[in-house]
Amino acid sequence: MKLQHLLAASLLALAGTGVHAATYMAISPGTYDGVSVLNTLYDGQSTSVYHDNVSGTGKAFSDTWTLEVNEAPGAANVRVHFSDIPLTFSGMNFDIQNMSASGSPNPPLEITGSNDSWGFSGALTNAVYNITVSGTAMGVGDTGVGITGGGWYNASLNAAPVPIPPAALLFGSALVGLAALRRKKAAEKMAD
Repeated sequence: MKLQHLLAASLLALAGTGVHAATYMAISPGTYDGVSVLNTLYDGQSTSVYHDNVSGTGKAFSDTWTLEVNEAPGAANVRVHFSDIPLTFSGMNFDIQNMSASGSPNPPLEITGSNDSWGFSGALTNAVYNITVSGTAMGVGDTGVGITGGGWYNASLNAAPVPIPPAALLFGSALVGLAALRRKKAAEKMAD
């Protein structure tokens, strides 16, 4: 292999370290009876999920979200967040009470928070994680104008691949250079 080809292959390999697949989070179909603006979230996106309270006495819900981490280095720094969006206007209100969130035990995902705000922030390896968001939609609407109460919550996702340390890249490129030098010397020796 010529030195030029080896260098070109090395540059392509190093350039590929910044490319990553998509980490995403999706609300599972059939697990909720609410309305979601977006059903699938990618890095930097958020959505609002609505649950009605037609009875006026509160309606319990439990939504299942699937978080799939799929990054080229094998891990990602991930932040997921769920929070109640209390709204009041024209005698109507929208609120979620007893909101909670929990993560799947295998692989483990520990979600922390209290009352109206729950989340996770940290490094996760490539895997599929499940998150359950539950609560009671308690808001009261105005039946005279056909608006039922209920509750809204926000779901957001931020994800980035865990970076390869610069020292590892430097060491890898040094190994490639040494291999090229060794091949060149071997080729010169055979030419003599």
